[in-house]
Amino acid sequence: MTLKSRPISIKHYTLTLPPGQQEFTLQFSGKINHPVQGPGQEYARSFGSTPGVISPEGVFLANSSAWYPQFADDVMVSFRLDIQVPADWDVVSQGTLLREQKTTTTQK
Repeated sequence: MTLKSRPISIKHYTLTLPPGQQEFTLQFSGKINHPVQGPGQEYARSFGSTPGVISPEGVFLANSSAWYPQFADDVMVSFRLDIQVPADWDVVSQGTLLREQKTTTTQK
């Protein structure tokens, strides 16, 4: 994907599980900071766009930022998403909410 002629670098990996194994755990990390870019002159009434940004003001992660593993279209997957955010933030995601645990922590 490109956004205003800036390529988003994405690495592709292949995973082969041993016979009989159907589950695995994947952990990865990185920084996502693609500033919001305004629409061009011809789209003056449009919203800005970004593949993803993580900042003190908020977080937006589109699938084009590749923040989660993406598999071939014919592969069904399930996942668990654990999120920790500041107390005054809300989270929106796809799927069914199975459990919500709100805790308060103090910053040191």
